[in-house]
Amino acid sequence: MLDQTKIGTFIAERRKSAGLTQKELAERLSLSDKTVSKWETGHGMPDNSLLLELCRILDISVNELLSGEKLSDDSYERKAEENMVNLVKENQDKSRLGKDGRITTVIFTILGILLILLYITSMVGIVQTWWIANFIDLPSLFMTLGIIFLMLALTKQIKPFFAGFGRAVGKADYGEGGDDAAKDTHTRAVKQSKEAMHFVRNVSLLSGALGFFFSVVILIHLMSDPSALGPSLAVAILTPLYSIVLNLILLPFESLLNQKSEA
Repeated sequence: MLDQTKIGTFIAERRKSAGLTQKELAERLSLSDKTVSKWETGHGMPDNSLLLELCRILDISVNELLSGEKLSDDSYERKAEENMVNLVKENQDKSRLGKDGRITTVIFTILGILLILLYITSMVGIVQTWWIANFIDLPSLFMTLGIIFLMLALTKQIKPFFAGFGRAVGKADYGEGGDDAAKDTHTRAVKQSKEAMHFVRNVSLLSGALGFFFSVVILIHLMSDPSALGPSLAVAILTPLYSIVLNLILLPFESLLNQKSEA
């Protein structure tokens, strides 16, 4: 696998050797200096279309750029083969992950819409409201989960959110020696999960407030029997109640992720 941190450090070294600032290098490539900064900090890689021009400016070969170091004649061919294998593997992984991500997004989008529609139809009487025990109303629960699933799918945060539970309670294994690139990758993943967890907590509160508002409006509008107002409002209150419970469940996981991201 290509070491983005090593490559970024090498780009910075060669840029300085060429007497260029990040802004000057970016201008030659018709980019912003922020893009160059991302390369040099290991948070991104130059686009394939820029490799030849970038290497010409830095006076290195593409093979040396991908290796993150100047190469001797003896190691040049070996590194070229390694870089080729790594590029092929990364392209295959990206293709597979992209396909899996699209399928997951579609599934969660459909599931979210179906749950919201089920809630609405139950409120207007098309589908009978279901009760379990005395405190669980499935349509209200569907409303909360439906909005969360839909927003996770639309913002493409499904994977970091669900992976966050394991990252919060698990222990990272960087292998022998504790590779810096592996540590950086894990730290970024933890931060993404923390942000996704915080996003879901906010969305759940918003869905609870919206669910309560629309429940009251629909129920009052359709209410023909004033004596049923009490039970109907009780159902409406369950939506924000579920949101609060979900927040309390997610809060400790977010706290653990926050601690690990700052460690």
